[in-house]
Amino acid sequence: MSLSSERGQRGEDIARIYLEDCGFQCLARRYRLPGGEIDLVMRGPDLLVFVEVKVAGPGTQAGPICRVDGRKMALLRAMARRYMDREGRPQGVWLRFDVVGISLLGPGRGLVLDHHAGVG
Repeated sequence: MSLSSERGQRGEDIARIYLEDCGFQCLARRYRLPGGEIDLVMRGPDLLVFVEVKVAGPGTQAGPICRVDGRKMALLRAMARRYMDREGRPQGVWLRFDVVGISLLGPGRGLVLDHHAGVG
């Protein structure tokens, strides 16, 4: 596994745990569909949340959130439609698109988690 893949999986684990601590349930992780993948699908009492997770390593100039542009959000929306076509849309829930950015500060220095809810 490449360093980038390992870092991405670690970031998804961190984001999932954070969102679970916020009261969400994880329905899917790395949900693969033709044309793309959804990092996390989370469920709240009245929300279905599709989450894009970005991780930046130590010394990265731009923060991880900067790497989520309009094209990436359009792809996430398309993947969410495909997910609901396949899995069904739960009744009585709102849809939301979130981005979780994680900046790794280096060995022993921790991380910074930045959660943007309802971005798309």
